[in-house]
Amino acid sequence: MRILLPAAIALCVLALPGAHAAPADDVARLIAAGTPPPGVVFEVVSGDEATLDRVLPVIREHARALRARFPDLPVAVLTHGSEQFSLLSENADRYAGLHALVTALGKDDGVPVQVCGNHASWRGKGREDFPDDVEVVSAAGATLAGYRDAGFVVIVM
Repeated sequence: MRILLPAAIALCVLALPGAHAAPADDVARLIAAGTPPPGVVFEVVSGDEATLDRVLPVIREHARALRARFPDLPVAVLTHGSEQFSLLSENADRYAGLHALVTALGKDDGVPVQVCGNHASWRGKGREDFPDDVEVVSAAGATLAGYRDAGFVVIVM
């Protein structure tokens, strides 16, 4: 039997613990379901400060698609890597479009954007360093555990 190397690698990757479907596939499965989950949280964790600039518009589209199917579905964004620092008030000019999107997500879409206060504290930042429309949670790990305990589906971006 002859197995092509790329196919063998793909099988190994799919067998890894923690390997998951693409976020769009996760969203499509939820939309196809007959009943909604208790809620959905989009988790973002990256070492790249600019990640949210690329990912948050995609999250908004996913949230809108989910809400088109399930209008009352609770949806949130939890970001807890270096990308969360793009949301600092001091970065409002540098990431103006991102800051406007965070405001729109909260006000227009009812999707809170949360950052990890514990991680922020490692860089000497606190609640007062983020704009009002960014929710600072004490610890992302505990917040994620709370979402999971409540039955939320966590979609890793």
